[in-house]
Amino acid sequence: MTTIIEGGTVVAFDGVEHVIIRDGVVVFDGGRILHVGKGYSGRVDERVDASGRLVTPGFINTHGHSQTPLSPHHLTVDVNLDAYYQHAGIGMHIPLRGRSRELVDKGDWVKVARLSLVKRLLSGTTTFIEVGGGNEELVRLTDEMGMRGYISPGYKSASWVFDEEGRFGYDWDEEAGLRGLDRAVDFIEAHDGSCGGRVRGMLFPGQVDTCTPELFRETRRKAEELGVGIQTHVGQRLIEFQEIVRRHLKTPVGFLHSVGILGPDFIAGHCIFASGHSQTGWPGDVDQRLLAETGSSVAYCPVVFTRNAVAMESFGRNVRHGVNMTIGTDNFPQDIVNEMRWASMLSKVVDFDRTSASSAEAFNAVTVNAAKALRRSDIGRLREGARADIAVIDLGTTRVAPVYDPIKSLVNTATSDNVEKVYCDGRLLVDEGRVLGVDEESLVSDVQRIADRDWARVHEWDYAGRRLEEFAPLSFKTSEE
Repeated sequence: MTTIIEGGTVVAFDGVEHVIIRDGVVVFDGGRILHVGKGYSGRVDERVDASGRLVTPGFINTHGHSQTPLSPHHLTVDVNLDAYYQHAGIGMHIPLRGRSRELVDKGDWVKVARLSLVKRLLSGTTTFIEVGGGNEELVRLTDEMGMRGYISPGYKSASWVFDEEGRFGYDWDEEAGLRGLDRAVDFIEAHDGSCGGRVRGMLFPGQVDTCTPELFRETRRKAEELGVGIQTHVGQRLIEFQEIVRRHLKTPVGFLHSVGILGPDFIAGHCIFASGHSQTGWPGDVDQRLLAETGSSVAYCPVVFTRNAVAMESFGRNVRHGVNMTIGTDNFPQDIVNEMRWASMLSKVVDFDRTSASSAEAFNAVTVNAAKALRRSDIGRLREGARADIAVIDLGTTRVAPVYDPIKSLVNTATSDNVEKVYCDGRLLVDEGRVLGVDEESLVSDVQRIADRDWARVHEWDYAGRRLEEFAPLSFKTSEE
């Protein structure tokens, strides 16, 4: 069936960059775009009026975790984490040595992950990278929701732990890391190209500080055998930066380069703490030059780090060095439109430069740059022959109007609430701001029930001698009246 989206402002791709076509059309049949331009004289079966709307490529979220609607990160907003360099990931997920913590019951994980995918869809995301949390159920959910996903399980050589007095450390099991890589390879061989080609594989060694050089080298070898990309968490915490310097006398990015991980198929998850950052004490731009020279990409997730009193220094600086910058949502709120705004604005603040990280650069990060990081030329753009991944965004609302430059309006004033329709592979997944086939009210109710139950368990956990109610109090006391 041939569908035409007409009357809107279309963000088309001319082979080099995005261009704006006012009162433009996008025509697609099945999963493939047939035509993008000012008009179309061919036969159509369905007409979609996009008057007053912005028609964009479906967005690509390059770093996310599907379990995070229930993340303990919700509980540490506004909490002092000085002992862990202000990072909620330290302390909230690390067990006391020898103890394990299961937050989400396996039977409830599917509901939590479904809500995560719904959140992504509602912000216009059609393709996501699930960093290390891949399993059979997520593949099934991705197929059910009609999205594109890069999915496989993660693996690592060590786990973070802290002792009874709160001292941070690592619990090493190098053989477990290699076994995990083997499982990831088996998973990719079973699922890569499934769901009509919408599910692909990627290798996810956990973090730069939890994997041995040998595991990284073996990851590179397997990635080349399979023809898949690699992403790991790197430069996400100051304590990690210092640990890698202590072990290897290199920055985390420099260490990954030394073991052969950097390259056009590699995405550095976060990469906040790198050379030149004011907190690292490592001057210069060696990391930025290495990333640019090797064609590596960065997946920046500004909102979660802003909550942790941390900012990249900066998105704009990386762009100026030629680094391929992309954007992810990490844990919550999974609103890629919101992440574009924070990426742009924080860069201006830390650079003291109004021109740093323009709206166009932020938009490119979730479209053509992200597609480049995945080594794909058929997504992240609206042009003939590309996949029909399309978002229709209403900019004619009181929140946004009036509009001079639609990209600046999108990045600086819109939110996921402005996303009206989303197509992936030509299939309508979101209509009138609702995910088709999903009872959102029931899903939200179910996940809230799960959260109320499981967050109560977290209050029983011990954080270096403190219960959570001491560690993460509510903003205000709850009245019983």
